[in-house]
Amino acid sequence: MAGILYIVGIGPGNLDLLAPRAANIIQQVEVVVGYRGYLNLLEPILDHERQRIIEKDLSHEIERATWAIRYANQGYRVALVSSGDAGVYGMAGVVFEWLSQNPAISPPPIEVIPGISAIHAAAARVGAPIMHDFAAISLSDLMTPWPQIVRRLHYAAQGDFVVALYNPRSAKRPHQIEEVKEVFLHYRDPHTPVAVVRNVYRDQESIVLSDLTAFLDHRIDMFTMVLIGNSRSFVWNKRVITPRGYYDSMGKEPHVLILGGTMEGRYIAERLALRHMRVTLSYQKAPSVSRFAGADNIRIRTGGFDYQSLAEFVDHNGVGYIVDMTHPDAQVIRRTAKQVSEDYHTGYVRYRRPVTIPDHPLVYGVNSHEEAANIAATMSGTVFLAIGTKFLKTYADRLLSCPGVFPVVRLLPSVNSLRDAETLGFSARQVIAMMGPISPALNRALYEQYHVRLIVVKAGTYDLHNKVEPALEQDIPVVVVNNLSVGDPAGVNSQGADAVDSLAEVERQVVDNGPRYKEN
Repeated sequence: MAGILYIVGIGPGNLDLLAPRAANIIQQVEVVVGYRGYLNLLEPILDHERQRIIEKDLSHEIERATWAIRYANQGYRVALVSSGDAGVYGMAGVVFEWLSQNPAISPPPIEVIPGISAIHAAAARVGAPIMHDFAAISLSDLMTPWPQIVRRLHYAAQGDFVVALYNPRSAKRPHQIEEVKEVFLHYRDPHTPVAVVRNVYRDQESIVLSDLTAFLDHRIDMFTMVLIGNSRSFVWNKRVITPRGYYDSMGKEPHVLILGGTMEGRYIAERLALRHMRVTLSYQKAPSVSRFAGADNIRIRTGGFDYQSLAEFVDHNGVGYIVDMTHPDAQVIRRTAKQVSEDYHTGYVRYRRPVTIPDHPLVYGVNSHEEAANIAATMSGTVFLAIGTKFLKTYADRLLSCPGVFPVVRLLPSVNSLRDAETLGFSARQVIAMMGPISPALNRALYEQYHVRLIVVKAGTYDLHNKVEPALEQDIPVVVVNNLSVGDPAGVNSQGADAVDSLAEVERQVVDNGPRYKEN
């Protein structure tokens, strides 16, 4: 008699959630093969007198697969059991891959019986967290190198997927999930909902609703599923909900998208939210500020936009007005936002920071960072760089090997900024990590402590005065880089009909002219 191999997903382990067909097969076969822990869950429906029960230890997946194939080829009906769904990090792949690499072995008839996967079981227990696009990522590096896992985490976090973490922490991997937290905090609001579900639908089940800042305070091990929400996920009535978008075009509130996590962007978001407008404030990186006036009407989105993702966001969310509050250097997203607003017929206004270079004999205006670096190379002593990381390589190449010059850079205290500085060759003594805004008094103290001989800053920053005035008080020369028109053939940074240099005017245009409602 010909045998057959059933690869059976048994779900989370609760027999009430075992599919009827799966239960019938397990009870009817002559041989059951599986991990000892899974077989213990199936004990009430196993028949030790009639059936051969082949128990194997955890991590002996290949051995389980070969035993099941051998018995099936000997004419037995065999059930190879796998937790959750056998095709999701389960035994189905192990069997098919083994057979593909052993062509001398004739494959028996095989049928895969689906089960409830861990991600779906956990999601059901916490509400509706995977109502939109999601990704499942295993943190186990037994089969996949950890750097590759980290790359996938970055892509998923930046793409704003809801993410389910399988195998989140083990005794041999206690710290990797801490790196996961840092990855997601780089792209998402610290208060993004996180569900920690352990032993789902089993004895000693625990369910904790937390957020990105605090989820590591709870017990996480190999029996845990961690679900990280996207930028729109929220908690309601002790449930995590990720909106699909059914109600986005039905509400009466205008929807405004504000691009840019600048101080001015936060100000405009709060002003519009207090007018009962629905606002999405988009940051390139997770914001340091987590409390807003009118917060009920403000949603935070993190991660970059290209044309396609911005167009999809505008179309899907019914955005009626785009407010461009991006940094003066952010020319690419500025052009993209303008093009999307034209293509999708939304309102658009751009805030242009007034560029004022102080009129003083010790203040030198230049049009490029290359010019500024060349001036700095003529100095001796400490050169204080308050220019961020985007153009830092220009100064590293010119100054780090320059005799007598000691460049010191002030950066945001983020992992990426510090890594960039270290990669370029700046030592720990040459890096100051601080979160702005920074007062004139603190700048004054830093200039004194580091015996600064020259300061390089960018024009168009909101705190330019705070940097320049303390320097002039100490007779320190200042180089101000005004490169806002460089590389801008489209004239995006030039004064135009869509550009205003008053925050009050930005608010007035949005209130008076829109948003225009979009039909989805």
